[in-house]
Amino acid sequence: MGRVRDAAQVFQHQLFGACAHAPIVPNAMTIMAALPRSTVWQVSDRGRRADGGGFGRWLGARSDAELAALLATRPDLVSPAPTCVDALAARATTRLSLERALNDLDQFALHVIEALVVLPCPVPTGRVQELLAVPAAPLRRCLAELCGHALAFDTGEGWRPAPGLRAAVGEPWLAGRPGRISPEPPPLDVIQNGSREVDHAAATAALRSLRATEGMLSRWGAAPPPVLKSGGLGIRELRKTATSVKVDVRAAVLYTEVARAAGLLAASGWVDGEWLPSRAFDTWREAATRQRWAALVCAWLATTRVPGLVGARDECGRLRGALGAGLDRVDAPRVRSWVLGQLAAVAPGESVSVAAILNRLAWRWPRGQHPLQVMLAETTVEEAALLGLTGLGALSVHGRALVRGGPAAAATALEAILPQPVGYVVLQGDLTAVAPGPLTAELDRELTLAAEVESTGGATVYRFSADSVRRALDAGRSGEDLLVFLEERSRTPVPQPLRYLIGDVARRHGQVRAGTAAAYLRCDDPVLLAEIAADRRAAGLRLRQLAPTVLISASSRADVLTLLRQLGYAPAAESADGALEITRASTRAEDRSGKPVPGVRPGVRSGARPGALSGMRPGVLPVQPGDQPRVQSGVQPAHAPWPAEKRALAAVRVLRSGDA
Repeated sequence: MGRVRDAAQVFQHQLFGACAHAPIVPNAMTIMAALPRSTVWQVSDRGRRADGGGFGRWLGARSDAELAALLATRPDLVSPAPTCVDALAARATTRLSLERALNDLDQFALHVIEALVVLPCPVPTGRVQELLAVPAAPLRRCLAELCGHALAFDTGEGWRPAPGLRAAVGEPWLAGRPGRISPEPPPLDVIQNGSREVDHAAATAALRSLRATEGMLSRWGAAPPPVLKSGGLGIRELRKTATSVKVDVRAAVLYTEVARAAGLLAASGWVDGEWLPSRAFDTWREAATRQRWAALVCAWLATTRVPGLVGARDECGRLRGALGAGLDRVDAPRVRSWVLGQLAAVAPGESVSVAAILNRLAWRWPRGQHPLQVMLAETTVEEAALLGLTGLGALSVHGRALVRGGPAAAATALEAILPQPVGYVVLQGDLTAVAPGPLTAELDRELTLAAEVESTGGATVYRFSADSVRRALDAGRSGEDLLVFLEERSRTPVPQPLRYLIGDVARRHGQVRAGTAAAYLRCDDPVLLAEIAADRRAAGLRLRQLAPTVLISASSRADVLTLLRQLGYAPAAESADGALEITRASTRAEDRSGKPVPGVRPGVRSGARPGALSGMRPGVLPVQPGDQPRVQSGVQPAHAPWPAEKRALAAVRVLRSGDA
């Protein structure tokens, strides 16, 4: 029992750090020595943890800026914030933390780590260079990177690996295999394209993404799709909207997810809610083209949601839907930024194959390589083309500006290659309107409301139809308003077929109307109905007269009957077929026998759904009619995480205060 207790104390000391617990008993030394190649640090004869080759002293000598950079690079060391340098050193040398840090290294850095593990410590830089047969400059840069990750440290006499690193690395690949390592990543196979053609194709795709996003959200503002029980968007609504804006389903999924990430789309509620454009959408659609595009691209780069997973099955065999659960992957922003960086590494106008990017991806993260990262890299190339960052497989001028200068520089570069918006169209006799370039925001909005986009490219063709004209009339425009608008914005006279179409649709529009009524009142005496409609005490019923003998109300039938009876009238309820409803008063005798009622289990409240209480999760209260739901289903909006740099600086302040 004593040996077990001592071993438990050693494990507790290793897990939580020496500064948080009392000294370990001296008997633990015998247990520690019996563990071959243990990753637990050695313990001194006084019970305090001995320094692993000077690692703790080296870590304590780091500046605040260096410690903040370390914690930002290895975020698993921040939560919870270490209280002293000893606790940070103990946490940084646990096997799990070391393996996470190794997963973020490229292939050359891993080979340098293996060299430090194989060679006797301390290892001079020249000995590592001799074993790997690499130039001195890339080796020095790699050692500095490993030092910044606290995976290796310089003792002055040479380099040492962090304590416990040998066990985390496993069997070194370098044993007996010197001189086979390249410090550079695999070359990228490129195809030369014209820079002008690349920028033109990317600008066209950028305008198409803006037009599709605005068209989809505008249509959902007029006819909102429902929020599914799973919290997503139905595939039928998505396909219908994609067809209306002339894009395929994969592009529609991307634009939908990016619009939500940018705050342009939100759910009105997670129970019986609808997907609606947000108030930010109104501000976004009024902004300049370059600003609208930059907002979408920034949201795409930062979001952890992966539109490419839509349509795939999850672990339970269910299909993942757009805006639904199961699309978040924490590696997505990092892989997107990395892929764009690889595309920016080649000369302007040169396109890179997906196979070459995947080959370099395997070199960049050899330990963490898995099918998800491959899929993220492939979908990044596809999504960058749909958003207008690339054209013909090459990074555009505004894409390079985004990688090197940020969103503002990218927006400026895009504006320089976009054609100036025009404020006119050319009406033709076949019920079409031709826009010779990108239209101004106001003209494009009004024309999209009254016509359908038939084709895009250098010139956009809009086609008028009875349905499109009726859509404009439903939005509050009149036939005269449409004709005046077209006469002002067209370089040619309004053709006679278009005048006839608008006049015919406007003449028939609204002749038949449909509305909603929760209850009605009918009476053979028009005077009595007029008296009820004029009674101010019944104003809350919002009565409206459809005919001398018919009134309708937005209130329920029960509310109408109750209030009219309180006012002294004697209304009677009428069934759906017009017959008088008869309410029978009935009584029930109370069962005092104690026998269970068939079909009702004991312990279930009368009126409650059988099994509703027994099948509920702990801590979830039942929802009664009229109550607000306590737990909402669906995807809840995630709060923005605290930036890694700020968390690292805060952790350094806590660490320094603990050492003081």
